[in-house]
Amino acid sequence: MARRGSFSASASVTGGISIVRNRKHGEETYGEQVFSPAQLEDLTLVIALASYNKDSFDFYREAETSLVLENARNQARDTANEMIHAFEGRDIDKLAYLSERHVTMNYAVLHTGD
Repeated sequence: MARRGSFSASASVTGGISIVRNRKHGEETYGEQVFSPAQLEDLTLVIALASYNKDSFDFYREAETSLVLENARNQARDTANEMIHAFEGRDIDKLAYLSERHVTMNYAVLHTGD
């Protein structure tokens, strides 16, 4: 059930590194494992968490009004494939760059919507 639920649940239950496939028009999303834990034994990731506080937070409604949403969607499609190649090449600098670019674009979408 979780695999067919939210994006975070879809990615978390497959183990290792996963990509989430988004379906259109109300269809379910699903997570697909790209790299198993065994394939990642020599790779260590550090993830920094930060809190975000905003009153009346409705990301999906606000995102639809963002001037950069379409660009963010297009960039996300390319980023997923680039990240898979970076993992395969164990290119931590490329992974860091792509991760930061993706987060920055999400932040831009969040702050340019209504």
